[in-house]
Amino acid sequence: MKTILTKAVLCVASVMALVLNVSAAGWNNLSNYTKVNDIAIRNNEVWVAATGGVMMYDKNTGEKTFFTKGQNQLPSLAVERIAINALTNDIWIGTYDNGIAKFNNGTWLSYPYPDKGAMLYEMKIAANGTIWCATTHGLYKFVNGVYTTYLATTQQSVAAMWDIDLFPNGTILCASSEPYIYNPATNQITNIQSSVFSYSHGSVYVENDSVYYFGSDHGSMAKFKNLMQTDTIEFEPTPLDSIFLSVSIQNIIGGLNHTPIVVTNEQVLYTENNGLWQPYNVGVSNANTITADNNGNFWIGSGPTDLATLTLNNGQNQNTSIDLRKTTLQSNWVRKIRKAADGNLLVIHDAGIQKYDLLTHAFTTQWNIDNDPNINDVVELNGKLYAATSYKYLYVYENNQWTQLGANDLPSNSVYYMDADALGNLWLTGSGYIAKYNGIQFTVYTNQNGPAYLNNLYARDIHCDNTRNTVWVATYAGIIEYSNGQFTQHTDSNTTGIQQYYDAANTISEDAQHNIYFGTIYGAMLKYDGTTWTTNILPEHVGNQSVTDIAFIGNAVYVSDNLHGIYIYENNAWDSLNTHNSALSDDFVTSMCVDANNNLWIGNLQYGIDVYNKTSAPLGMVETGSRGEVKIFPNPSTGKFVLQTENYYNASLNIYSIAGRLVQQTKITTATSAIDLSEQTPGIYLANIISATGTQTIKLVVSQ
Repeated sequence: MKTILTKAVLCVASVMALVLNVSAAGWNNLSNYTKVNDIAIRNNEVWVAATGGVMMYDKNTGEKTFFTKGQNQLPSLAVERIAINALTNDIWIGTYDNGIAKFNNGTWLSYPYPDKGAMLYEMKIAANGTIWCATTHGLYKFVNGVYTTYLATTQQSVAAMWDIDLFPNGTILCASSEPYIYNPATNQITNIQSSVFSYSHGSVYVENDSVYYFGSDHGSMAKFKNLMQTDTIEFEPTPLDSIFLSVSIQNIIGGLNHTPIVVTNEQVLYTENNGLWQPYNVGVSNANTITADNNGNFWIGSGPTDLATLTLNNGQNQNTSIDLRKTTLQSNWVRKIRKAADGNLLVIHDAGIQKYDLLTHAFTTQWNIDNDPNINDVVELNGKLYAATSYKYLYVYENNQWTQLGANDLPSNSVYYMDADALGNLWLTGSGYIAKYNGIQFTVYTNQNGPAYLNNLYARDIHCDNTRNTVWVATYAGIIEYSNGQFTQHTDSNTTGIQQYYDAANTISEDAQHNIYFGTIYGAMLKYDGTTWTTNILPEHVGNQSVTDIAFIGNAVYVSDNLHGIYIYENNAWDSLNTHNSALSDDFVTSMCVDANNNLWIGNLQYGIDVYNKTSAPLGMVETGSRGEVKIFPNPSTGKFVLQTENYYNASLNIYSIAGRLVQQTKITTATSAIDLSEQTPGIYLANIISATGTQTIKLVVSQ
């Protein structure tokens, strides 16, 4: 598989080729960085490792290059560390879950960890080029493409170290609950007696062969000389900042004369000659990591409060913020993706609801509800937008405002999921009830006017089966069918075809042949064809595996779960898309949706949205009308293009950047027109031509 390398600016021909070449399947990621984890500086390049990927910032030009996940690209979007090999000047990254990688001639060479389940805490490169990785499975040494494992969990209880730093003599300072020194040559551990203790995170810093520091997750830092503790520093919460109940040391680095600079969850501090600790005015709250360039400037990464800020501090408390946003997606925590009435997509996330326009490749509208009542689901019906909330009932959006519904009608303030039937009624479910809303009034079903099993109902999804005039409800106590005014409960004890333990349903979908599919919380897919129930258990079945969604493209059934990404069931066989064999960002998939072009839109709780196209067609491209009616040449060009058309007169020409930003808008009034993008930065642009005869989108390449 080949992924698309998303860049704000494309200025290297070899890298541009990666963007244009799409092979077996096309992927794209729409997300933003949520936390800066590490920073490395090479000449004029600032390399940023973040939860969400890697960015390179050019200090001279201000250009940003974003790298995404895929074959020959990042092995994971959970990039914890980034460093420079001083011998070769190569960029190396350490990912949380899928190994380390080196940037080489426009591609990333990936080296997975020896143990698939290993999770990275720290990566350091020694002066001789050796790479050391502190992981949950011990300490890895990486030389010439080969890992050697030390301190495996079967050998030492201290194997899971939170931080490491390298002594000049080749030994390693390690941070566990207490600090210790490890000698790889002799496999010897030297415990260090300290008054400072860490519960869940510790940081270490080596000043020289004899002086070093250990910082804890509760604001204490110890200074050592050789094996003796010589000083203890207690960092207290600042008086004006009450949001922090305690101080946690996030990072320690060397400053002027190698004296330590300490990054806490509140501030960045340094020492002066008198030994007093002073704060830097870094311009961000929740600083997370810090490094210095050759000019004495400090680069500070923030998170998670300042989600997309990189701050430069020049030592005189002047700072510049740099936006790290890749897209206009407002939150990476995607709960659900639904189709809008106009065929575009509605994305529900922690910041509200956004509409994604498939033609312009951009988020066009955003809705928020006051006081953030936790939106669970959204349905567009009869020209209105309905939002289900966790604790503020139902909301409807019309006339540019939100209005609350159901406060006096629904038995609970929670509305979990919704769907619309063919008559224009909205069906919804919440804690202990199922309800219908016809636009005027609610009809509510509870155990008071329905079966006893509606009491304490824990419903996970609702679906209107218009072919059978039936409403289906997925619950942890079986599947509820409401048809012709009657309720029926389907469980493994009363319905033939549902295997034992697989009646706890989590999601409902319907294919083009009107078969109804249910995903269960124990890793099975149930199918109902109108007569027969069948159970199909997912591969890699484990007890806590829960199916989160089911979608259909052609004859293929896509099944997502909370552990393994996406399974594909086709021709009675299973295949899979996960973080280790594809560009899928996260194996915890929350929602899937298939658009009009058979692109599969995938939401997760960490890395936004992945878009997958099995046939490798350009993602998001919408073309109607006769192909060949519009020609744009030369393509690529340095920015000067000629547009020729026979039938697209009086059309609108909109040109967008690859990130969805409108850069030019004009009218086509003649058979031949000029397009001038020479003032734009090199990269990929999309020319969208809209007229009464159809719509066409053409990819333009502006080269240097």
